[in-house]
Amino acid sequence: MDPHDPGVHAPPGEAATLRFDVEVVDDAWFGRVRNVAGVRGDLAPTACPVVTGPLPPVDVVDPACQTVHPVTGLVELQKTGLDGDGTSVPMAGSTFAIHTVLDTADGPALGPVDASVVPVAVEGVTGRFRVPGIAVGTHYLVETAAPEGYSLLAQPVLLRVGADRSVTLDPGAGPTVTVTNPAAGAATGFSLVTVRDVPRFTIPEAGGTGDAAPRALGLALVATSLALLGLLTLRHRAGPRTTSTTTAPIPAGEIPCP
Repeated sequence: MDPHDPGVHAPPGEAATLRFDVEVVDDAWFGRVRNVAGVRGDLAPTACPVVTGPLPPVDVVDPACQTVHPVTGLVELQKTGLDGDGTSVPMAGSTFAIHTVLDTADGPALGPVDASVVPVAVEGVTGRFRVPGIAVGTHYLVETAAPEGYSLLAQPVLLRVGADRSVTLDPGAGPTVTVTNPAAGAATGFSLVTVRDVPRFTIPEAGGTGDAAPRALGLALVATSLALLGLLTLRHRAGPRTTSTTTAPIPAGEIPCP
């Protein structure tokens, strides 16, 4: 077969069958692999189109004359966090999962894990993941593990993946999740979703008071409480205060009338 003019030449009245394999790499972007069977010659075919140029015609509708295979795409993830100086830096220690989306009367809802789409850590790149095989449509991104000392994403993030290689986030995703899409018309590149985790607690800066003042105040309150308790105990042990009364006899006839 001539690679510049692929085809099979069949004598009049005979049929020919062409079989071939197409391999799609994992990082191929969303689209369709379309193959069309056509005919060149003086006689018009009964079903398939006449091919007049190097590209297949776009108006083929007969399924018997073409095959169309959807191609999934790829999205990248970057995990970041704040260091001691408050600077956003790549961080290791996270894992993610892609969940399906359930359509409910109240809107999209979190569905089960999509086992066919698994985020894979990129070797040698801190905090970077690739998500191959993700299809056009809506998906939920869930952080299943966070670095030590950091909180997980507060809620699943709804991703809308478009056939134009763009990813949009649900407005409720919040400022800790952002996306960078390839430039319009770019032939290469993938959307990058950045997830920034926040620390579970704030670490005092060097030289700061930290928690020394609250601890000192707490100890003072405890000491005061113990002192009051001791004073009350001593008074209880001393018993109630008694009062003595002295009486003197009053001569008869001198009792005052009320």
